[in-house]
Formats: sequence, structure tokens, C-alpha cells
Amino acid sequence: PKDDAKLDVIGWGLTEKGSQSNVLMKVTLKYINHANCSEKFWKNIKTQKLLGSSQFCAFEKNKDACAGE
Repeated sequence: PKDDAKLDVIGWGLTEKGSQSNVLMKVTLKYINHANCSEKFWKNIKTQKLLGSSQFCAFEKNKDACAGE
């Protein structure tokens, strides 16, 4: 994806209450390339080691995907 592309994260993962949602959840987040992700969120860790080639880094203030998505 291009930087700042909007990505929809959809799933039945664990919610902030720690239980699995029985409703399909969706959040839209901004894509961040691996280099910028590393700089913004993982200053002392190589993000490329944490994110596989099929994974994305995405962020939107006050929004989050469920655990396990």
C-alpha cells in the first residue's frame, strides 16, 4: 500500500474486555511503511524483525484492532 492509505481491519478478535467478540468488528487505520513504523513506534527494535513480509503497520489515534487480528 501507499503511505497513509486507509486499511480496514476486520475480525472477531479479543476486545478490550478480554473476551472474543461475537459481532464482526471493523476499524479503519492508516498504513505506515516498515521504516516509518520502526522510527515512530519501535525506536530501539528493528521493526523488520517483528513484522513479516505479509504484515502491515497501521495506526490511527484513539483506534485499535482487537488482539489476534
